[in-house]
Amino acid sequence: MTEVIWLHADGQLIRSVRLALGLSPSEFARLLSSRYWSEVPVAVLLGWEADAGKPPAGVLAAVRDVAEQCLDEPAVRDRVHDTSQEDLREAT
Repeated sequence: MTEVIWLHADGQLIRSVRLALGLSPSEFARLLSSRYWSEVPVAVLLGWEADAGKPPAGVLAAVRDVAEQCLDEPAVRDRVHDTSQEDLREAT
């Protein structure tokens, strides 16, 4: 299993994982809803991605769980790396 070190802020983490998995906001909201046991509205998800609010700890745990399960797939690992590099370019 791949060891993960989380360096993203909450909203950046959610966005990075969603993009790395190649999911739309509505697809990722449905996935998180199934893992979090509560509905995650798309508008709320997008707000978290924009750092417009703090997601509950359970949602962050679900995001990390999904990411850790998927990071062992080479194609996903490559997209995570590409997304992180893109975020670094946007920050400068």
